[in-house]
Amino acid sequence: MGFRDAQDVYDCIGAIYTEAIADPEIGPKTKEAGISIRFDFTDPDSVIFADFATGEVFFGDAVPDREAGVRMGMTAEVANRFWLGKVNVVMAMAKGQIKARGSVPEMLKMLPSPCMPVTRRSCRPRAATTCSKPEGRPGPVDMHPVWGESSPLGR
Repeated sequence: MGFRDAQDVYDCIGAIYTEAIADPEIGPKTKEAGISIRFDFTDPDSVIFADFATGEVFFGDAVPDREAGVRMGMTAEVANRFWLGKVNVVMAMAKGQIKARGSVPEMLKMLPSPCMPVTRRSCRPRAATTCSKPEGRPGPVDMHPVWGESSPLGR
C-alpha cells in the first residue's frame, strides 16, 4: 500500500520519530546520540527533519534551513518497508535505494529495530499487528545500544 500524499507520510513515518523522541525510555537515548537527520522522500515528495539533540521533528515547509548531520534520500515506501523490517539499510545503500550523505557511521549506530513498539503505534494501517523478526533471520538478535531493541544491521 503506497502513501496518498505528503501528509500521509508525516502521519506515519514522521510520527515514529516524534513518538520515539517523546518516549521516556527511547527519548533520552536519542538525545544523547545528538544527531540530526533530514529525510528527503519521493513518491510522494515529502521532507522530515529529526533533530535528536533538541528533541524536535519538523515536516514539509517547517523543515529548518540548517544543515543536518546526515541527509538521506529514498522513496517513502522504502522507508516504510524499513520500519516493517523488510529493508536492510546497508544493502539498500549499496543498491542505490537509499542515498546518504554526512555522518553515516553515526546514523548507522542509531538504527532502531524495525519492530520497535513506536512503529506499531504510528503505522498500524501499514504495519503487521504483531512483531516478529524478518523472514530468514533465525537465531537470537543483538540488542541495539541506543534504541534497546535489535538492530537491522548485519542481518
